[in-house]
Amino acid sequence: MDNVSRLINLFKSEDTFSLANIDSSGKPEIITELEDIDDERILPFFLEVLLNEQEYDLARIETLQVLKLRNCSHQEEYDQIGQAIKQVLVNSTDQDIRNYAAMAIASYIETEGAFDVIEGILLDEKEDINLRYNAFGVIEEIGLQDRSMEILKKLIQNPEFNQPSLRLINEWQVK
Repeated sequence: MDNVSRLINLFKSEDTFSLANIDSSGKPEIITELEDIDDERILPFFLEVLLNEQEYDLARIETLQVLKLRNCSHQEEYDQIGQAIKQVLVNSTDQDIRNYAAMAIASYIETEGAFDVIEGILLDEKEDINLRYNAFGVIEEIGLQDRSMEILKKLIQNPEFNQPSLRLINEWQVK
């Protein structure tokens, strides 16, 4: 059995929720170890972990952090990752996972519908405030674009985002 198979099997064989101390899970470290290996089996495995709502949250968070920084080898890979992160943002019930997904989507903002999801989160006052600020961070990260300015102009009307929006507009107009 090669190293990738061994690590994936080790990950899948761990019954995380029956551990005496869930913090002793090896799953986040396995994700980190797989990150540096170039093998076509790893991305499908990462996406499986990410999309599994029953999976250990710290393993999913580690996966999001790895995917955020991943250099995609081709457009199909970029789209697969972006769609998976977008799906997590839209469908997950775990607020921590959604917050990390919001941060990760910045690297895949050109994925079809990703920008719309971020805009929807920002403008929805019923969304968790931390999630909304992470979505604001995406706008800040992607920089000055027509669509970024359109959202910021809408956010000026929102008491929570008035000052940060004005600050960003002023910074961008100075440059």
